[in-house]
Amino acid sequence: IAALVLGVGHLLSIISEQTAVANRSKSGSRESAFGLYTLSASIGQALGPLLLAVPSPSGPGPNLPLVFGSAMVAAVLLSIASIFLGSSSRGETTSKRPGSLASSRRILQEPGAFRAVVAGGIAIASVDVTLAFWPALSTQPGVSAALVSLMLTSRALATLASRAALPALSRRLSRRLLLLISLGVAAVTLALTGLPIGPIWLVISAVLYGFAIGVTQPITMAWLTDVAPVDQRGLALSLRLVGNRLAQSVIPAGAGLLTPITGGGGVLVAIGGSLAAAAAVAYSQRKRE
Repeated sequence: IAALVLGVGHLLSIISEQTAVANRSKSGSRESAFGLYTLSASIGQALGPLLLAVPSPSGPGPNLPLVFGSAMVAAVLLSIASIFLGSSSRGETTSKRPGSLASSRRILQEPGAFRAVVAGGIAIASVDVTLAFWPALSTQPGVSAALVSLMLTSRALATLASRAALPALSRRLSRRLLLLISLGVAAVTLALTGLPIGPIWLVISAVLYGFAIGVTQPITMAWLTDVAPVDQRGLALSLRLVGNRLAQSVIPAGAGLLTPITGGGGVLVAIGGSLAAAAAVAYSQRKRE
């Protein structure tokens, strides 16, 4: 029951945060706003696990009372801080609004909305695949566990760097072109990590993949925010989360089915191909963003 309440609360928190960013940012600068939002989330995801490095005074393993106590204190402080955020503009609403299913269908029919959901879902699922299959590379000759750890760390740091650089990138490139380039680079570099290349090239590919994949989520958030009606931005962003969760369930499961046939390297090449397909989906959006 506690895990269920935690999961629902976390989901509602994410939707509320993203809606607040969407409503407080202006068209043309939303990539920058969501880039900073995802950057802060990435920093939190990097710092939080450091608590697991604190040893337990009573035996082996992490200091769990410290971990959960720190999380509870942070949750209380953030809950208090949220009281002072105030309400963001929701735009004009009508007395009669369509149901959630009709509204969802209408949002997904907007130009580019469905493509944004698909591209974002495949992108985030590919990150899950690296967490599962990059460690499997250590069974190959010349690939050590330390090298795999370096690849994962480099990917995470490169993602942080890309989100910090997104405001500058979005001023120079259009949204569609930036999404197309990032998905294309991510597709090629992820596929390279599944091929028998040298250790240096594995790390370089991991860095380029991390930098490219870090751009996709803020862009898809901004894309959906712009195509959705003002009073339905929260619903649009929740649809993105649904697409992400669906992709995170289906794509890794499909990758697991390929493992006995192609091995871990073949799976990485196949997921790289799915990112290339996501790039093609983004390119098919003819309306210039």
